[in-house]
Amino acid sequence: MESLRACVFERYLPQNLKVRDPKTRKNYGHAFADFAAFLKREPDWADLNDETFAAFVNYLDLERDLAETTVNERAGRIKAFWTWAAKKRYVDQFPTIGRIPVPERLPVAWREDELVKLFNGCRMQRGYIGDVPAWRWWFSIHGWLWCTSERVGATLAMRVEHLRLDEGLAVLPAHIRKGRRKSMVYKLWPDLVQMFRAMLPPYTRQRELMFEWDEYFDRGTFYNRYDRMLQQLGLPHDRYRKPHAMRVSHATWTYLAGNDPTKALGHDDPATTRKSYLDPTLCRQDDLQLFRPWDAVPPPGAG
Repeated sequence: MESLRACVFERYLPQNLKVRDPKTRKNYGHAFADFAAFLKREPDWADLNDETFAAFVNYLDLERDLAETTVNERAGRIKAFWTWAAKKRYVDQFPTIGRIPVPERLPVAWREDELVKLFNGCRMQRGYIGDVPAWRWWFSIHGWLWCTSERVGATLAMRVEHLRLDEGLAVLPAHIRKGRRKSMVYKLWPDLVQMFRAMLPPYTRQRELMFEWDEYFDRGTFYNRYDRMLQQLGLPHDRYRKPHAMRVSHATWTYLAGNDPTKALGHDDPATTRKSYLDPTLCRQDDLQLFRPWDAVPPPGAG
């Protein structure tokens, strides 16, 4: 029988119609590289058993000290392939090991003063990204994230042809968005349209990506520079405060404005929005809304 890793990339992934994103294939590569590092050799079919798999999960969790979500993601790739292999009868056993518990993380939105500081910080950036002044690039991408709540992945994949600036619209196709199933149409604020026009000809050269970068500015550089900018501004720069915080902020402040954050985010289930996108420290219920029954009780000796 062919090697386990060869089967993953030559049989399993090509037959899995849900795996269409190159990033997903890359993540399978990371998972099996971790599996090999744990075993200190190339994985083989005999390694697909509960004892070895449980030890692998503990290795990722305790020795590598990866985040719980990362552990479940890496282990989940191995389990998905293993389940497929068992259905194909390449192995006799199905996996029975579950996921490790993930602590519930509260969504954190930017406060109003933090948002002002962030946008002011964007204006202070120097140099160029491609042929666009860095300050304009950073200011405009934050303007887009704040106005639309779109994810960073789709934002960086957005093409100029997806914009209808004369109509004040952005039409993002499903294949560049998370899940690759749902397209989105965004109504652009007039000032955001002006930001975008200033990044396009005749002020710059023709290009395909709206937020294009040059050969020295890749996805990793984006996150590194973002982290450095937050540090320079004295803003929190933990992993959950990076660009995703703009999506959480949009949802939270949409809710506080009395509008529907679930619709704004394109979610189907309001529970998802409440759990993962509404900052409870800003959207807390005012305890004054609950009346105090003791207020109606006269103090001792009264009357």
